[in-house]
Amino acid sequence: MRQRLGCTRILGVACGLLLSGSAMAQELSKVDTRHVVVKLDNDTLQVTEVTLKPGEKLALHTHPAYTLYTIHGGTVRIVYQGGKTEDAVWDHGDVLYGDPEGPHTTENIGKTTVKILLVEVKGPAATKKK
Repeated sequence: MRQRLGCTRILGVACGLLLSGSAMAQELSKVDTRHVVVKLDNDTLQVTEVTLKPGEKLALHTHPAYTLYTIHGGTVRIVYQGGKTEDAVWDHGDVLYGDPEGPHTTENIGKTTVKILLVEVKGPAATKKK
């Protein structure tokens, strides 16, 4: 019985580690290369172009602080890992700021292709030496 309890504990810890891993940072450009094109990537910023055709959904991902510029607008549904759902209409030219966000997916629930430019802040800008 003692050996069986040890296996149960090990299995429990392993499952916990696997589940907690899904809540860790998941950089969009790494988890969804089908919809995301990296335009700039350095120590300070990552700029990506994200395109979603009607019915398409981004993989589960997170964001650091970000700014989003809408190139082609549409209607999206954002579903957070905890179950919260948020529908949004992004119009052409909209500029949005967002604080860091936990794991979520974004789905194009409209009838038009949505295209955005996403600028994510990775770290402070380096200062130039004079």
